[in-house]
Amino acid sequence: MYLAQGGRSLLLYFDGEDPAHADLLTASACALAAALRRGRRQSFTLDRINDAEIGRGPVTEALRTAGFRNAPRGLSWEG
Repeated sequence: MYLAQGGRSLLLYFDGEDPAHADLLTASACALAAALRRGRRQSFTLDRINDAEIGRGPVTEALRTAGFRNAPRGLSWEG
């Protein structure tokens, strides 16, 4: 996973929709959340994943489980 500067866009380097990558997806989302918690306190709304609007699916669920919250236009992070 790569979170772009400003936190509005997230890129995955694997197919997050593939059930074979479920463990990798969970570990990546948890690692991202842990890294965000270690840094300075920040708030942002993630509104794109792999250059597509955020919808329902395993990537969104993994990010919610890791600490992101629903927002009107995506997923919010309140560090």
